[in-house]
Amino acid sequence: MTVKRLHRGLACLLGAFIVVHLANHALILGGIESHLAGMQTLRRIYRMPVVEALLIAGFGFQIVLGLIQTWRSAKRKGPWARAQRWSGIVLAFVLTQHIGAALMTRVLYPSVDTNSYWAASVVQNSPLVWYFAPYYVVLVGATFVHFAAYARLRPWGRKLSMAVSLGGIAFGCMIVAGLMGAFGAVNLPPENQAYIDTFWQF
Repeated sequence: MTVKRLHRGLACLLGAFIVVHLANHALILGGIESHLAGMQTLRRIYRMPVVEALLIAGFGFQIVLGLIQTWRSAKRKGPWARAQRWSGIVLAFVLTQHIGAALMTRVLYPSVDTNSYWAASVVQNSPLVWYFAPYYVVLVGATFVHFAAYARLRPWGRKLSMAVSLGGIAFGCMIVAGLMGAFGAVNLPPENQAYIDTFWQF
């Protein structure tokens, strides 16, 4: 099986998780409690040791395959080919950081749950917000752009690609706004604030 087919097939499997994960994030419109309730329900499945290990390995393998694909497609021309290439590079970097940060927090700060409050803590504190607010928007936006760019290369997806890309960026902004308290107060638990305070203990 070729790298391209492996990358595409794995994308379909991981895509199912991503869709559910993003749907969970959409619950932030109902406030932080709705977001947490959805996450706790989903965790019964994806936090199972075997499932979680497969997801982490799958994302790691997909990042490697994606970078190989990016290298091989460097000569492809056109705005959507470039969008697919660069959104893939951005996703490789941001996903590596996102997954790595979650795992590191669970190991080094076992009292801190990497849930909605963990994400909210870095967009409610300055100067961290100046990095992490764009970071979350880029993570979500690049996911939508990467899919839209792939669809744009086929006739059936051309008319929707721009709308999907812009919608993804808007969705990322909505998530960040929700974590910052736009749809209801987000009061950080003491352990999360203590976690943030450790960033300044040099």
